[in-house]
Amino acid sequence: MEAFKRLDFLVVQDIFLTQTALLADVVLPASSFAEKNGTFVNSDRRVLRVRKAVELPGEAREDSKIILDITQCMGFSIGSYRSESEIFDELAIAAPIMAGISYDRIDHQGIQWPCPDRNHPGTGTLFLERFNTGDGKAKINPVRFTEQNEKPSAKFPFILNTGRILFQYHSSTMSGRNNALNQFSNRSYILMNPADVRKCGLKNMEPVKVWNDRGELRSFLQESDEVAEGELFMPWHSSDAMVNNLTRNELDPFSKIAPFKLSACAVEKSD
Repeated sequence: MEAFKRLDFLVVQDIFLTQTALLADVVLPASSFAEKNGTFVNSDRRVLRVRKAVELPGEAREDSKIILDITQCMGFSIGSYRSESEIFDELAIAAPIMAGISYDRIDHQGIQWPCPDRNHPGTGTLFLERFNTGDGKAKINPVRFTEQNEKPSAKFPFILNTGRILFQYHSSTMSGRNNALNQFSNRSYILMNPADVRKCGLKNMEPVKVWNDRGELRSFLQESDEVAEGELFMPWHSSDAMVNNLTRNELDPFSKIAPFKLSACAVEKSD
């Protein structure tokens, strides 16, 4: 939020007015996956065709056309494309791992990269006999355990863990608009062990304040034995309770990952 507010000018290209879009100077209405032709690359490294199913609503436009118009307005001419297939052909030139993939080859079935040429069938398994290291062997490094520098205290007796749930995705900008998913989860909540609920004099499903020295938020308490005593869990999908405001502003020196899974905090009945 602080970085966004320091920007001179922010353009957001999206299909909904997201929390980020609310900070923008200009919002460009883009197209969803069902409103355009193109490709997806899934976690299995498989390049798949996507075909337009419905028409674009209102003033929404295809992403490629928006980007081409912006480049022209900025004084750059990167040519024109007659189809999405031509765009992918250029991508295949720029990315050697997809050099052998084209729209005609994935018309009925996807191909897994790396696929270096048109005669290559794609790579189902990346490493069968050797790794792509100098000697072909895996590099295994032992890691010495280091305790976290934040621990529970009398002031902040709980350790808060944040994470995902089945029924919402990321910041819920799309899944939060699905009525079927919202029947299972449509607002923020925090899980607490039943013993801790009684110890703190709280009640199941009542509003609570969760806070520490970094910030505070309001949410709803949910009694659950899925968390141990002294531990809390809160999903980070809901914009009505931005739980990452409570996490630490530091990074692991090696992995560069923020410690979202361990934050000392307190819970009390909300006013």
